Amino acid sequence: MEKVSICIITCNHEKSIARTIDSVLMHRTNKDYENIIGENDSEDQTREIVVSYAEKLPEKIKLLLNDRANVIYNNGKPTDRWNLVNNLSYANGEYIALCDVDDYRTDHSGG
Repeated sequence: MEKVSICIITCNHEKSIARTIDSVLMHRTNKDYENIIGENDSEDQTREIVVSYAEKLPEKIKLLLNDRANVIYNNGKPTDRWNLVNNLSYANGEYIALCDVDDYRTDHSGG
């Protein structure tokens, strides 16, 4: 069976990360999939939220806790590029689904 890797990268998204994770977890499908969350050493409560989800659902969430020392800068500003590349390097699926933190599913039927 083909596998889909659902990749979420996050940093300082405490107001929306739970909704995003919940929407991904509620998705119903007959396909094999994995959820990979890359957390980029947030300054708010994002890290605590994703750790809580990963502890409750270790069979459904692979959590990558990153350090800001690995940040790639663009024009002197930190980006999530390293976080994304690291997240993708852990993906085991034949297909990759990127889920931005401000995205969430409203239709949970699957395919």
